[in-house]
Amino acid sequence: MGYKNEKTEESPDAHHRFFSFSNLHHYIVNDWPQIVLVAAIVTTIHYHTHWLHQIDRYAYVVIGHLSSLASSPRDSLAVVVAIDGETHKREYLERSPLNRCVLLSHLKEIYDSSPSIVVIDLDLSPALKPPESGGDDHGWGDIAKCEKALEEMIQAQTKAIPTILAGPFEEREVTARGWAGEMENAGVRFGNAKLPLEYGVVLTYYSHPTALAQVARASYCAHAADKRCGNALPGISRPFEEHKPMLNFQPSSSLAPKAISDGISTHQLGGKVVFLGATYGGDDRFLTPMDEKYGVELHALAFASTFERVIEHEKDYYNVSKLIVDLGWGLMFGYVIAWCWHRYFTFRLNISSPTNQLLAPWLIFRLLGLVVLGMLIFSYLSLLILENFGVWASPIPIAVGMLFESFVSGSVAQAIRVGRDLTRERSAARGEAEIQLEPGAGTGSDCLLVDSRSLCESFKRFVYLDFKCLWRRNKPAVYLLASRRLIWLILVLLSIVSTRSHGG
Repeated sequence: MGYKNEKTEESPDAHHRFFSFSNLHHYIVNDWPQIVLVAAIVTTIHYHTHWLHQIDRYAYVVIGHLSSLASSPRDSLAVVVAIDGETHKREYLERSPLNRCVLLSHLKEIYDSSPSIVVIDLDLSPALKPPESGGDDHGWGDIAKCEKALEEMIQAQTKAIPTILAGPFEEREVTARGWAGEMENAGVRFGNAKLPLEYGVVLTYYSHPTALAQVARASYCAHAADKRCGNALPGISRPFEEHKPMLNFQPSSSLAPKAISDGISTHQLGGKVVFLGATYGGDDRFLTPMDEKYGVELHALAFASTFERVIEHEKDYYNVSKLIVDLGWGLMFGYVIAWCWHRYFTFRLNISSPTNQLLAPWLIFRLLGLVVLGMLIFSYLSLLILENFGVWASPIPIAVGMLFESFVSGSVAQAIRVGRDLTRERSAARGEAEIQLEPGAGTGSDCLLVDSRSLCESFKRFVYLDFKCLWRRNKPAVYLLASRRLIWLILVLLSIVSTRSHGG
């Protein structure tokens, strides 16, 4: 094929025409191997390392939180009643385990407020041992009576107000087994109060039905005709370790802990799912992307999050869909980045304008700015995809990959294209004969410079036409090209295997 002796589209204002549908088509047709390669590498790294996963998780939570700020506030089903530091010091005298007589009084106030469900994020298993004969009981008899009364009240109240207790601590699990059996026989349910930590931060909640928030949700939906109960699947077949993102860490102001020291308000608890727990000390305090929260707050937030609209897919379908969305992000980021490099080299190689040459390096900052802006815009789009199709594919890892690729090879490709087009323009301006790039001439370097007009032609060139052209003109180059294409194929296959292996 040959290039005609005429002025190309890269003459004045060519950079404006570069950002057009025809050039988008040109970019897709000729640069799809790079897009696929970056998506494959990012997918593989995402499944086999932690740092991209960490970026992805933070993006998920922060974007979800920011999106919730724009929505109108809604009343939450849950209310947190907190045994705060002042109450712990003044009424419980900072003792552990908590004084059962005081706890009996506080829990009675909560039940008298007629909540729909009571969730107690405290270990209420018997922890006190009777004193040795002849020794001072330190009021053990009264406390033992309160402990028994507390158990009897919970058993009696759970018939009308479902009550869920946090499971005993691991060190008490064996000794408390008989007590737990008695409570369960009376209708009291238990939930696992464990919270997942990722990189020292709580980003998610456990989706297994034995988790505290899931038990609370199941109890609520069993007694309430609430259409929101159909928003999420119970996930009975999932392993306990599987997490679900806690999108909104502050979905409602009503989830702000109500300190017992401020008084228990009946109208605030009526008809609500009440979470009772401790908000003192540092043992049960966790870091979230927004701030530090106590365990009882996070269980209430997890409970609220279970009512968010959720679309669930089979893992194979989900992972393949995610890979397809990643390819879309790669296409959009790649085109914007290619446009920036095209502008850079158009300015940098313009020897007729020293001003443009000096301005060229500043275009690198515009490139970085556009990538950051693209990450923000595409992150919001990814949230819309999640809400409507149930697929979360963060654009941030792909943006990082495409930006890195642009500095390694993408910029070189644009430099070659701009340089080639400038040469064609100057030759046309001087009235020189057309530049021949016919097969059979030269050393074969031009075999890889010819642009394709369609995806079909580009695919043929990628699979065999490039090899055919080089074989006639520079046989050693064939082996180098074959090694490059083989590495490309291996990386793509590795990403597919990674996707399948993480599909369950």
